[in-house]
Amino acid sequence: MGGNNGSWLGSSGSLRRNSGTWRGTSDSWRGTRRGHNGSLGGNNGSWRGNNGGGFFINGPDGEDVRARFDAEVRARFGGEAVDRVQRDRALREHPRQLTAHERAQLQAALAPILRDMRATGAPLPDIVPEARFDRGEEFVCAWITEGGRQGCGITVWVSMPLAEQVSGLAEQLAEWASDEQLGRTPPWPACPDHPGEHHLWPDTEAGQAVWKCGDQAVSRIGALPGSEPEWEAPT
Repeated sequence: MGGNNGSWLGSSGSLRRNSGTWRGTSDSWRGTRRGHNGSLGGNNGSWRGNNGGGFFINGPDGEDVRARFDAEVRARFGGEAVDRVQRDRALREHPRQLTAHERAQLQAALAPILRDMRATGAPLPDIVPEARFDRGEEFVCAWITEGGRQGCGITVWVSMPLAEQVSGLAEQLAEWASDEQLGRTPPWPACPDHPGEHHLWPDTEAGQAVWKCGDQAVSRIGALPGSEPEWEAPT
């Protein structure tokens, strides 16, 4: 995981420190641990959404199975859904490396969240800078894992204001961290005003991404009490 500070690694080596880990392309698609929202196809396979918006087929593989599956998706949801399934399938088999611009967008949204994770001793994800599913042009999709284990997808809605991007991504990282700390009460991030009782929820308020206890903002995202200085947006 790159130690407590973490690092961003690309296929060519270390790119950045203090943010998590960039990994290369050796991690295999393993599906998702949560977020199933239905299935199609019975014995022909199932269409399941994951938290990153990708889809996969359970059951025997093969062109005939895929063709039947695609035909069923087309009949139920139309050609656009089939196109998306096929794009996702191609990306699972051949992940696309993020462009420099996409990496910068991803890092801008991740930076304050990862600061809070480090400052509060939460597990840090390894960040794989590649798209393994497709959500459209308004999103940057990437992959996270921990210690080379099974991973999951994350998305940044880059057409939204940065505060909305950070808040949406914080929800995904909080869910991931809680899974990594399964059984710990409360899940990350714990409310500093009510220790041991509940966790905080990400939201936006007055143009900033914040952590809330109920309806009350208790901290900016990037400024939770902890072992590191508060995160400040680049000027």
